[in-house]
Amino acid sequence: MGAGAPGRAADSRGPGAPCGLGAAYLSRRFVAETGIAPLRWVTAARVAGIYEGLHGPGLDLIAVIGDLNDDPASGVLNPLISGTSLRDISTHPAFDFGPRKGTFGSGNEKDKIDYVLLSPALFARATGGAVFRKGVWHGPRTRNPWPIYDTLTAEVHAASDHAAIYADLTF
Repeated sequence: MGAGAPGRAADSRGPGAPCGLGAAYLSRRFVAETGIAPLRWVTAARVAGIYEGLHGPGLDLIAVIGDLNDDPASGVLNPLISGTSLRDISTHPAFDFGPRKGTFGSGNEKDKIDYVLLSPALFARATGGAVFRKGVWHGPRTRNPWPIYDTLTAEVHAASDHAAIYADLTF
């Protein structure tokens, strides 16, 4: 999907939805190349518009998830993070980052680039969440390494260079 294309939205309304509730998610990966932060801002604004168009009576359980390729402090994601009612699961009081605040590479705080953003009604159903790193290679020289799978003996065996971020929800 190109950078200017709208996000993918899955919409589940009516009897097939969880507990008969309307729910939707938008999954997106923002461009990563250096020097194109303005394009990520435009994409964030477009996804924010899609969210606002979906959010309303009958559809208030919405998640925007993905690798947005920017940290929250940069301002590039402001249209989505502070310009909507979406809440980042990592701000939940029961969220567990583990030993590092980032989700990419070495897990440094500036590398918090993966998100689970929830509508207020969905955030209200959150009981916590976490970052899961066991499939991310950290190398032998990493200070304060996180636990990895015993079978992860080389970078080539890594599941990804991104840790999984998730939300625990009740229905």
